[in-house]
Amino acid sequence: MKSLRRMYADSWRRSRPSVCVLTAIVGSMAVFAGTSAYIGRNCEPFLKVSRPPTGEETIAAIPMQYALTSKEYNDVIILGDSAALYAIDPVYFQDLTGLKAYSLASFRSVSVNGFLLTAQAYLTKHPAPRVIVLCVCPEVPGGADGERYFAKRFIRSYGRQIEGANPAVESIVNSVLDEDGYEALVERGVSIVRDYAAQLGRIGCRDVRDDLIDGSTEDSFNTLARRRSAYRGHLKIRTLQGPRNAPGEAGVRFLIRPEWDRALRALICLADSAGVRLMVRLAPARTDAAVENFEEISRGLRRLQRTFPQIRVEPDVFYFDPALCYDLWHMNEIGAKKFTKRVADDVLAAIKQTRLVEQKTPQRDSSRIPGALAIP
Repeated sequence: MKSLRRMYADSWRRSRPSVCVLTAIVGSMAVFAGTSAYIGRNCEPFLKVSRPPTGEETIAAIPMQYALTSKEYNDVIILGDSAALYAIDPVYFQDLTGLKAYSLASFRSVSVNGFLLTAQAYLTKHPAPRVIVLCVCPEVPGGADGERYFAKRFIRSYGRQIEGANPAVESIVNSVLDEDGYEALVERGVSIVRDYAAQLGRIGCRDVRDDLIDGSTEDSFNTLARRRSAYRGHLKIRTLQGPRNAPGEAGVRFLIRPEWDRALRALICLADSAGVRLMVRLAPARTDAAVENFEEISRGLRRLQRTFPQIRVEPDVFYFDPALCYDLWHMNEIGAKKFTKRVADDVLAAIKQTRLVEQKTPQRDSSRIPGALAIP
């Protein structure tokens, strides 16, 4: 019996180093997994640091970069997809109205949730504008762009960088953040660490935003950002005519998706809380785009106007002659001037209407309101 106890004791002494090593390995793996999960949830950059951005990433990130880093005042900001990016010229708008404007339009790929998040980022860093114009391709309210990986990555990456978000906006961001399970977070965290390690291996850790955009022969992220800044966020198309593309959804009846409705209501809430007038309209299209059916989209926008009378909605689609269009959904420089004039007239009318309402509204002395702060 004594020999048996001695054998077990010797066995434990011999195996103790192995148990300690195994415990250390398991503990290290647990710490690594936990750290990776934290990084995957909280530290994901939208632009990779080890490779130049793609064109899609560039167009999406430039407006957000301006929203998060600039502090200048604008009377009007423009949100939307590439249809708005090409169709509304803020410089020409300024010439027409005398109002300072900037375009934060990007791509439909970021989804209406991305447009909402861009507006929130802008309002946290800038004085509130007088008007926000949301302008999108008529297909966008019926599209499922928010379900795409690109849109979710945009929301994940930038949603964490915005402090004090409106509760309606924060709810949308959190719904995206909560989609991923632990394994997905660990995998993403490892990818982020690997990406930064690869960047450290580059000579001098050169900023990849100075390299040519993936697929471009002339622009880097930084040069395109400077060019857009010079045109107040607008991206001019250098040729009048592009590819003769045809409608991809001929005969299809577009319906407003719940994603659009939820995000738009959140944007209305955000604009109201900032004391900003919101305008919603559909971007123009080439005449042959009329084979797609947008009746339900227009009807839904009219309902929105009745529900929220404080906003200003233009529910109809305007069809432009092919000579004014670069392609099916994008205006060339001539078409942009025509549409910008229409938007400028609408903005001026909205501001005039707001002034009339303010003049008719009796001003109350806040010092006499129970619980109100007296503001000198």
